[in-house]
Amino acid sequence: ANYEKRKGHEFALQIMKYLNNIDSNIKLLIFGDDSNYENLIYKNKITYLISKFNLENNVILNSFTNNVDNILSQTEIIISTSQEYESFGYSILEGMSCGIPSVVTNVGGLPEVTKDNYNGFVIKNYDYKDFAKKILILINDKSIYSKFSTNSFNRFKSNFSVNKMINSYINIIESWLIVYV
Repeated sequence: ANYEKRKGHEFALQIMKYLNNIDSNIKLLIFGDDSNYENLIYKNKITYLISKFNLENNVILNSFTNNVDNILSQTEIIISTSQEYESFGYSILEGMSCGIPSVVTNVGGLPEVTKDNYNGFVIKNYDYKDFAKKILILINDKSIYSKFSTNSFNRFKSNFSVNKMINSYINIIESWLIVYV
């Protein structure tokens, strides 16, 4: 991901501020590309807000990494707080491949990946209280967490695995060939 306003980092901090009043042990790891000037400026704004909201012990900003497997092995819930547009939500898929439930906004393609009340929760963008409450459900209700975890992995396998995606692309290409030949 990138440190960009559309990704909803400020919204994520509102969620964490709300959660911190309920359970100060919840942590949020944010990863993103900060290699260009605009992204770095925005990351600095997020750093300022973390301090302003007293979340230094709860929110950890990281640069982009390719070491996704190590991160996912330590992740219980994956979130996407995008507010303006999100084409697909690749990080959600990465989590699903490991059976990690998600909480996402109803922006762009995110609801295509996360099915509400099946492998996670889909929340109206800007509703930080509802977003936080759904995170708490996944933390506190092990039965729902387990069900969503299983559903995440199964949904990934049946809809988004490499073989499934290759076959989907082949079908698209074949349909184009039929139309244009």
